[in-house]
Amino acid sequence: MRFFHLALVCILAGLVALSASACGGSGTPTAGTATSAGTGSNASTAGAIPPELLGTWATTLKAADIPANAPEELKNAATKWQLVIAQTGGTDNGPVLSIVNPELGQLEGPALQAQGNELKLLQEECAASGEVQFFDNTYSYQVQDGTLRITTVDNQCADRVAETILTSEPWTKQG
Repeated sequence: MRFFHLALVCILAGLVALSASACGGSGTPTAGTATSAGTGSNASTAGAIPPELLGTWATTLKAADIPANAPEELKNAATKWQLVIAQTGGTDNGPVLSIVNPELGQLEGPALQAQGNELKLLQEECAASGEVQFFDNTYSYQVQDGTLRITTVDNQCADRVAETILTSEPWTKQG
């Protein structure tokens, strides 16, 4: 059910993005695209995303990572995930962290702030108890030898879907 709601949100977000790009946008943003200074984006106020984080990362969840009472997003063998981190494409065309299942599509794409070794996901979607809410959640990270490890600092979402995907297994840089 959350994927249906997510699909609707993604379609609406896509329409908004298309209309925004018609107002002076220069095409599709890619990982690592620099943002202009002074854009007023809340997502970029903490500074640019470190280059070591930019790009596409992949992970595979193990059966032991998925709770017995897991929400739909984690059931049905949804074990392969990608993380796309880009300087543009988020709120106000600021930094974004997108969690994507290659077969089922994007789970979420909250705006991203990075400061020190912490990532703050702004307005991260939470569909616990069937009601969609949005929270600012914080994670720490470490990149070493092409491997990204993410650890929860503060996550307010009770369904733990994104937290499970982000923190259960290490991520490997793609490309």
